[in-house]
Amino acid sequence: MKNHIIILLSFLSINTTLLAQSKNVIQNKALNSRSDTIDILNYEINLDFTDFYTQTIKGNCNITFTPKTNGINVINFDLLALNIDSITSQNTLLTYTYNDTLIRVDLPSSINLLDTSNIIIYYHGNPQTDASGWGGFYFSGIYAYNLGVGFDASPHNYGRVWFPCFDNFVERSTYNFNIITNGGRNAHCNGYLDATYPISGDTIMSSWIMNEEIPSYLACIAISDYTTVHQIFNGLSNNIPVELVARAADTTNLKNSFLNLENALNTYENSYGIYKWNKIGFSLVPFSSGAMEHATNIAYPQSSANGTLGSETLMAHEFAHHWWGDLVTCETQEDMWINEGMAVYSEHLFLEKIYDYETSLDVIKSNNKSVIQFSHIHEDEYRAVSGIPHQYTYGEHVYQKGALVAHNMRAYLGDSLFFVGLKSVINTYQFKSINSYQFRDKLSSSTGIDMTPFFNDWVFSPGFSHFNIDSTQITPNGGSFDVNIFVQQKLRGAPNYHIETPLIISFYDINKTKYTAKIVANGRYSNSTINIPFNPALIILNEKNKLNQARTDQQLIITNTNTIPTLNIAMVDKINITEISDTAFLHIEHHWVAPDSIKNNTNNFRISSNRYWSFKGFLPPVFKSTVKLRYDGRANKGYLDLDLVPVDGDSIVLLYRKNASEDWAEYPYYTKTVFNNIATGYVVLDTLILGDFAWANGETTVGLNDAISTLNYKIYPNPTSEYFWIKNSLNNTKNSVIIYDISGKIIFKDTFFKKTKVDTDKWKAGIYIVTISDNNKLLFKEKIIVK
Repeated sequence: MKNHIIILLSFLSINTTLLAQSKNVIQNKALNSRSDTIDILNYEINLDFTDFYTQTIKGNCNITFTPKTNGINVINFDLLALNIDSITSQNTLLTYTYNDTLIRVDLPSSINLLDTSNIIIYYHGNPQTDASGWGGFYFSGIYAYNLGVGFDASPHNYGRVWFPCFDNFVERSTYNFNIITNGGRNAHCNGYLDATYPISGDTIMSSWIMNEEIPSYLACIAISDYTTVHQIFNGLSNNIPVELVARAADTTNLKNSFLNLENALNTYENSYGIYKWNKIGFSLVPFSSGAMEHATNIAYPQSSANGTLGSETLMAHEFAHHWWGDLVTCETQEDMWINEGMAVYSEHLFLEKIYDYETSLDVIKSNNKSVIQFSHIHEDEYRAVSGIPHQYTYGEHVYQKGALVAHNMRAYLGDSLFFVGLKSVINTYQFKSINSYQFRDKLSSSTGIDMTPFFNDWVFSPGFSHFNIDSTQITPNGGSFDVNIFVQQKLRGAPNYHIETPLIISFYDINKTKYTAKIVANGRYSNSTINIPFNPALIILNEKNKLNQARTDQQLIITNTNTIPTLNIAMVDKINITEISDTAFLHIEHHWVAPDSIKNNTNNFRISSNRYWSFKGFLPPVFKSTVKLRYDGRANKGYLDLDLVPVDGDSIVLLYRKNASEDWAEYPYYTKTVFNNIATGYVVLDTLILGDFAWANGETTVGLNDAISTLNYKIYPNPTSEYFWIKNSLNNTKNSVIIYDISGKIIFKDTFFKKTKVDTDKWKAGIYIVTISDNNKLLFKEKIIVK
């Protein structure tokens, strides 16, 4: 009955979430509904910005529109907390109501299809900033500028803070800007500068024309005593003017920080299609918490254009919006991943093309780890990237997981079809809005690959899949070998097992010769047979992270003694190599899912429900090292060992198995340091052996305490293959020796005085614990390695 209740509660929770998401979608579609009946053709924004002292704007907006249905006699506009002076049409005053948010304008007569009308709204006031601190209109010293979205605003579109408009994602219009400034300041807006007119003294008017249609949130203005750096880039179809705008003292730094802007253009044109806008533009503003992708005139933080390339991925991100977001725009905020996730993915693509895949891969791995570990904590639960609630529109699932999904989309389709599909999406929906279903269907039709399973698993569902090789069967086949690979899928926060998932398998022979092949995994268990040219000594799944999954990996090539500090991606604190005879190749996997259960759990251990490690590779005959692994059960940190360490780490034990074919057993030797007050600590393995490691909770058995070693006792040779000696330097002392295997089972027991020989030729290779006691008092404990 309890399980049924849990299932029912889970069902209700899921459906409550779906209902909330559906409500958000309905509300946002309602915001778009005005665009179903009226088409805004053009906004002519005429504003006076000469009153910097009181931070007031004044002027009018001349709006040209046409009905999409007959009998339109009322039109509504969004305008936030500004003062309306009057509204006219054809020199006739119009009646209206205004509640500081919505203007309802009564037209002088009904208008019908094919009619074109215009109204002029005269207004003034102090434009607003968003309560979140991100978005709206800013006066800052000699600067005035807008950021077209408000993180806390509902809807997020924030054109309405400085001009009356249809403030949604689907309404696209052309723009004219006539901006009056003084004090040596000039205005930069979307499009191209048509003319600058002197008015009186130092007062001027700048006229800008934006012929490409954009949504209201992408309309922009930036005012300061700007200087423009003019450049020309050679695009795929034409020469593209570039305007980098900054105060004179900042232009050198701006140019140096944007050295790779033309390379970004080449990357995106080749990947997504030709640049469709009349110019490339960036204007520096004194905002240090990000940038805003206003079409052709990106508002870019002055602090990030510091003369270095340290923030070039921010530049690449904002520029990528001229394909994802500005050119093809999400239909509602619930699908913001199309704008922002694709822009973050474009950062990765930029690094790959400008530098190399390894540089990009480091960032991809770091992004994957961050999303898997923390996003569900920061945003309350595992979330699908489509259907995001309002408060998380500009959060981690949209940006970081959205990029993770795009990376996986590339793995599913392969490079050629992936970029063919993206170009088709861009070409079909340029200067239009799009939702996730349309994205899916256009990818499917343009590539010939049904993307329904992928979108169901990665776009419309939360969580992550995890794939690992469960076992293999190798059969000689003439001069080659058939390798039957059995793959197990586990889930982290996902409701269903993923299907039709392509996976890359890497095979290595003993000489480290590499062969790769692709398989397709379906459901919880699947298997594939691959013919390869050698007998593999090592098999690695998803070695190059072509697919982001609930596993994070790092590889090391070790050639000498060294201390390797924190391997953050693999969640290993430290590896210290003290002796090495040849090159070591080490592949470390941190699995963010529960390990297999303990089959013969005689010690009643409770194994982790969240993670385990795999150490794979090739180690030379002499390889002595220590490895430091940390556990953390701090609830406020959201760490993975909360299930095992609710209060402290006294009961933490470390389990080991050689591979999935073996059962878990307690690792024979390590030391443990516990910080009881914060439920965290670490263990140090005295030597690294290849295999799997996992945390568990329970009563410790032999081998878990510190080694007890004195000059009175010695075991040699160690390591050994056939036998070893135990020597006692004390006279007339009778000793009891007990030797345990890795599971704690006694495999040898005897008594001796001075010296005894232990034969090991019939023992399995592994690590054993030698204990010596007298009258039940433990005097000596050490491990012996049997080859």
